[in-house]
Amino acid sequence: MQKTLDLQMPTGEWGHLNCDWMARYERVGRHERTNKVLNQVMRKSNVYRTLRACENLRLFLGRSANSRIRRAVDWICQQMQSGWFTEWDQFATGSGDPDSRFVAIEKAPDIRHTAEALLLLLRFEPSLSIDVRKGLENILQTQRPTGDWPRKPGFNGPEYLRTACCLELLLYATSGPVRKKLARLGTPLHFYERAKIALDRGLAWVSEHAAVDGGLWDSEYKTAMVLECIGDCLLQRREYSHVVHSAVAALLDCRQGSGWTDREKHPSVRSDEQHVYECTVRVAAALCKLQGPHLHFDPAVLAPTRTFLHNRFDPNIIDASDYRYYLQVFVPDADEFRSKFPNTYFHDYLSYKQEANPSAHPERDFVCRAHLDWICDCLDRLYGLEEGRTHGMQNYAQAYLEKENELLALAESFHHLACGTELQDLADGLLAFMTEQDREVLRRAYSTLRQHDPSLPERKLTLARRVYLELREIMIEVLTRAVQRSADGTLPSAQ
Repeated sequence: MQKTLDLQMPTGEWGHLNCDWMARYERVGRHERTNKVLNQVMRKSNVYRTLRACENLRLFLGRSANSRIRRAVDWICQQMQSGWFTEWDQFATGSGDPDSRFVAIEKAPDIRHTAEALLLLLRFEPSLSIDVRKGLENILQTQRPTGDWPRKPGFNGPEYLRTACCLELLLYATSGPVRKKLARLGTPLHFYERAKIALDRGLAWVSEHAAVDGGLWDSEYKTAMVLECIGDCLLQRREYSHVVHSAVAALLDCRQGSGWTDREKHPSVRSDEQHVYECTVRVAAALCKLQGPHLHFDPAVLAPTRTFLHNRFDPNIIDASDYRYYLQVFVPDADEFRSKFPNTYFHDYLSYKQEANPSAHPERDFVCRAHLDWICDCLDRLYGLEEGRTHGMQNYAQAYLEKENELLALAESFHHLACGTELQDLADGLLAFMTEQDREVLRRAYSTLRQHDPSLPERKLTLARRVYLELREIMIEVLTRAVQRSADGTLPSAQ
């Protein structure tokens, strides 16, 4: 639970892992299917991790996590446009000109992320906006006649996970308590009639395709995700319950040793230890979630899997959604967990109250390292976007501005948590001046900070200097506020 708190970005999103992002792409083989240039330019938003992390916090920490969930809700709302969750994505490639190396990008709606964002808002936002009603309409309108949902409006091909995410959203939106919230938005009654038709068609499509590949939806990984989203609903409907039983039997039958791999992956990826862990923890979590009155299997069947996951567990190389699944396997009773750990047990590093007294929380070093990873990641994307912007490529300037604002927010949050060497010298100089009127100490400290010159390749130097100047202003502003909070409440005359 502490790692879940630590991995939230200051913007509110639960983003990438606390390890090299490109190494992760290489490890799971995404470089074979994803445009490398796009990966170097920007990182897609991750609503799925954010949704599962919020579920985790509410389930295991209760109201004490409200401030963190609030940040996530605010971040989601900022990305919503006319009911769509929009993000930068590739939609074409250049051809036949010197700029063809640049990926053509646009900010476009994504159906799966929209469904997940709407689900998060319905669960955790007490005052829903009109965007939620528009979003539900968007989801209904993009369902194909066959009953499934595409990756994006107008795309083709079966999309099991995206369809499951849309069905999970509609199941929750049509439940009793949520209807009251939607009624306050003026949601018409015919919405629920249309939603029921969409659910029936979608569940029928999912059930029909389960039998295509021995009871699985393409692969073990996708099957686990479908069961995680809508497995309970399929079990409770008599006409579809056999599909879940067949899928569970197929999953148990194709387990290799103590875990699962993914038949969709290349053999070199399937044998990778990290990939086996990621697939195994999701399959095991889905099975544990379904275990109940409608589905029962011998718990001893999962004993070797639990041993494997327990021995393999490393909190530094898995993400927030993995924590959700891990706890689903090992700590199914959240009430018991809460009874052992009071609300004050966990450190909220994004709290300004605790940032004001960082020495009381030595564990903040991990969060500082995570912030540095986020800042370096942001800088990498800025460098990639800057070249496209310089060449006048469409939309690169707008994407650059958004990423730059994210960097500045990260930098400000980072310097609430920890002081770099130069900043600490300046703080010591301010203290010396305030207590001993030692102007020379203050001058040397400020000079060190001002003259700091990062050694970077010439292509990056202009950007790096500008970012550094912005960062320096933030650092000085933080110190100024600290001086203003001093005992006499005045600023030194030589500030």
